[in-house]
Formats: sequence, structure tokens, C-alpha cells
Amino acid sequence: MEPRKFKTYVDMQVQHQKDIEAIPMSFVFGYRNKEDADKQVMADLKVNDMSEVTPLKYGGYVRKADLKFFDDIWKLHDEEHKLFLKDSEENLVNAIVNEMYNHEYGYTLDPQDTLMALGKSESDLLNDTRFANAWTKAKSKVLSE
Repeated sequence: MEPRKFKTYVDMQVQHQKDIEAIPMSFVFGYRNKEDADKQVMADLKVNDMSEVTPLKYGGYVRKADLKFFDDIWKLHDEEHKLFLKDSEENLVNAIVNEMYNHEYGYTLDPQDTLMALGKSESDLLNDTRFANAWTKAKSKVLSE
């Protein structure tokens, strides 16, 4: 799959969500027994047997036939995210601002959740000049609004 170009960080997030929603998945929680959970998974995924599905983390299941696409789409999303952030300082600032709002940075002033959402750490603020400059611009914007 070739990486796609996005105008904004939100456009990218919306498309990534649509990509994931297009993959048939089942999540089962709170079932009293495995048999009932298995029935639900088979109904959700329209399969005849649990041998046709594979477990994901956190109670999720996907059809084995969709597993390669599932893995490929996550790799594509990672690549697109990295490319978007590298493409321009404007994109990077836009992404930081969006994640600061998503994680209430303006209230908490705690960078951890925002950094994690961007795949970054506090060491990036110290060692990556480009990221640190974009962070400063985004912080000024968020705190002034």
C-alpha cells in the first residue's frame, strides 16, 4: 500500500478511523463462558468456526483471511503518520495542537499524553530541535486560545 497525503492531521485521523472501521472485527467482554463468547465472535465475523478467526489483544478477534490486510493497514498508518509529521513544520505544529487539545494540555500542562499520542517522548523535546520549536509554537497557540 502506498502512503496517502493528507491536508490536515484531522483529515489523516478521520481516514485512519474509516480504514479500521472497514475491517470486520469482534470484541467480546463479560461473557460467562467461552462458548457464548465464541458464538458472538462467529456471528460478528460471519464465520462457521473459530478456526477461521485469530485473536487480537484486549479481547478482539479478526478473520484470518483479513489478518494480512489488518497488519498492512497498521503499518501504512504508522508510515503516513511519520511522513505527515516530517512533511512540514506546519503539519507538525498542527498535529501537536490537535493532540494538546485532545489530551487537555491547556488545563493540565502535562505533556505526557500529548507526546505519547505523537509517538514522542520528553527526550524529543530536549534533543530534537525541530520538534521542540514546533512544540513551543503549538503550546503558545493552545495557551493563548
